[in-house]
Amino acid sequence: MKKLIFTVLMGLSALSLFAKDQFVGFYEGEIKGPGAEKSPIFSKNNKIFAEVYRDKDIYRLKLQSSVLSPDIQIYSVSENLSAKGDGIDLKDSGDFKLNGKITSKKITAKGKGDDGGDIQINLKRLNIKPKTRGAKPPKGAIVLFDGKNTDKWEMFQDGAPATWDIEGDAMLVKWNVNKGLIENPKDIYEDHYDSSIRTKDAFGGPFRLHVEYMPIEPFYGEWQMRGNSGIFIDSHEVQVLDSFGDPNTSAQHAASIYARIPNPYPTSLEPDVWQTYDIEFAPATYDDNGKLQNLPTITVYHNGILVHDKVQPEQDMERQYPTQVRIMLQDHLCPLAYRNIWLLPLDK
Repeated sequence: MKKLIFTVLMGLSALSLFAKDQFVGFYEGEIKGPGAEKSPIFSKNNKIFAEVYRDKDIYRLKLQSSVLSPDIQIYSVSENLSAKGDGIDLKDSGDFKLNGKITSKKITAKGKGDDGGDIQINLKRLNIKPKTRGAKPPKGAIVLFDGKNTDKWEMFQDGAPATWDIEGDAMLVKWNVNKGLIENPKDIYEDHYDSSIRTKDAFGGPFRLHVEYMPIEPFYGEWQMRGNSGIFIDSHEVQVLDSFGDPNTSAQHAASIYARIPNPYPTSLEPDVWQTYDIEFAPATYDDNGKLQNLPTITVYHNGILVHDKVQPEQDMERQYPTQVRIMLQDHLCPLAYRNIWLLPLDK
């Protein structure tokens, strides 16, 4: 029975590919009223943001000072919210005792400020578009995936032709081909590299890599089983993960150099929208005698935000780093889509 239920759920998830939850995401607006005017938090600026997060069928609302920022102040958290029809009702909810409604387009509510004074919040949906989303390959770029075929890719395990599906202009991780056939993905966790893919060609010299990805969220599962994948350059993994709504900035979250260098602040958009990585990689350099001169460096822009600037993920001066590297996209047993992948050599 469990296997049947999982199969049905996964099938529904696949059918809803690119179907975004109507409430999940960011909102932007104002907070007004005596309770806001007297508060030292809002005395100079009544601008306010909101984040609506979903886990299973339960929603959470955070009112906060900003989004995609290193210094986010949380004002109020409303937990255990449920959607009914076209909205989510707020009833004496969170630290501000909000009464109102969340819809797909706005949040309106009244409540009480820190001093008990009345407040009103009015926010509109904030649809953030990363500045490089949809960026066309510049002159001299090598197109690795344009939505038409997987000819530039092969299976990581054995070099066979890549078997990832194509839907629209997107490439889906192989696990989606087996929609619903896995009762518990963790049972085959150790085998997920079998269905990862890598470029057929290796690339030398410094380059810029552009990748667009979308976590396809069924809204359940542990945090490492939500939109998990990875972009590997040699042994360096730029983590792909649905980290929306999770303030953790460990070296396992989106835009971290996995297990080595954390992303210092939240840069993830909500799931089921296209997000971007722009990665600059410079390989190790050697002198005429083969002695290591410079370690490899990585610069990472996540959704247009600089996260890592020429960092050195490895410090092993004895290792023989490759001067030609391939790009690998990891299948980590999570629904995920990739599109618009190109590489621009920077030494020309």
